[in-house]
Amino acid sequence: MFSIRELGTSSFNATPENLHSAAWLWAVFDCNRGWHFFDEYLYQKALQRNLTSYDIKFFANFYSVGRTLVLQPQEPCKEVKAQKIENIYSSVADFLNTLPEGTEGLSVFVQMQELLKAWIGSRSTITFCAKIAWFIDPDHWMMHDGLSRAGLKALDSSLTKTRIERDFQVCFAETFSPEHHEIAKNVLRDLLIDYPFPNRVIDKYLLLRGSADLTSNEPWISWLKWKATNYLQQNSEADFDSALRELAKLPGKHIVEL
Repeated sequence: MFSIRELGTSSFNATPENLHSAAWLWAVFDCNRGWHFFDEYLYQKALQRNLTSYDIKFFANFYSVGRTLVLQPQEPCKEVKAQKIENIYSSVADFLNTLPEGTEGLSVFVQMQELLKAWIGSRSTITFCAKIAWFIDPDHWMMHDGLSRAGLKALDSSLTKTRIERDFQVCFAETFSPEHHEIAKNVLRDLLIDYPFPNRVIDKYLLLRGSADLTSNEPWISWLKWKATNYLQQNSEADFDSALRELAKLPGKHIVEL
């Protein structure tokens, strides 16, 4: 197990086990960053059913899913196109604001795709709908996109790409047990991080696993060193080491290829 002092230095040994633990730690800190930067704001607006078209536009930009909203048929006039995209954001906000309390993420996911067909046609809106559904049902629904789907397949080669795209949530549940979710929760507690949705830590790890950055050590290792160093200025190194030991129990290290 590596020490926090080794992160981002020449002494950091990029073994599968170390990269595995570092990637989980990245997921923990990135969830906390996203929560305080934007997620909490949008979550509270969704909870109050008080979303606006501006909120949806901000969401689309922050999560890089606005690019998936390609009008069909295409609109050559920039002004008309901009107005139609604005209408989409407004319709999405109105739809989410009318959902009754307790609406499940899967229902939001399915209905949202149907809603968008009026503008997008048969083009895929899986990523847009999967991510925004989380804000309605964060305790039971997992955000996912192409990277997290690829990360899930990397963890379990028996899962086909088609099956994962068809039902990411079921494939996710088959890969991560309730015990794994509890470990993520314990790590947040050990690190004294006030983040209420530990399951998203797992999804963040999948996103990194699905990216090409896992074995390159850049830029995420340097960013992680900066975050960890800041953490240690105010918290115990013993807590940090305890969290690393917990994270090492989570799936992934045996299939990291250098």
